[in-house]
Amino acid sequence: MAEISIRCRAGTLVEFSEYDGELQHCTLSERTEMSAEIDDGEDGRRTMKGACAADQEIWFRTFEHRLLERCALADTDRPKPCRVSVRCRFTPNVAD
Repeated sequence: MAEISIRCRAGTLVEFSEYDGELQHCTLSERTEMSAEIDDGEDGRRTMKGACAADQEIWFRTFEHRLLERCALADTDRPKPCRVSVRCRFTPNVAD
């Protein structure tokens, strides 16, 4: 798994794992591309790519490697396929 660079907002809480010092939580300073393993409910797990929004919190779990636990998804210009065990909704940006 490729290592990603996480840039945290200055002046906000940053939390690290006591066990291995891995980042567990912070507020993102910029939009950050991510990959996440998601239970698809059928064949096990699949990797989905997306982006977490700037100025929002990001949380990780650390086991054998760092896993994305949660983040606020960044806006996207087009819908992505949604075949996971959660509800997905796409709301396009509408110009006034």
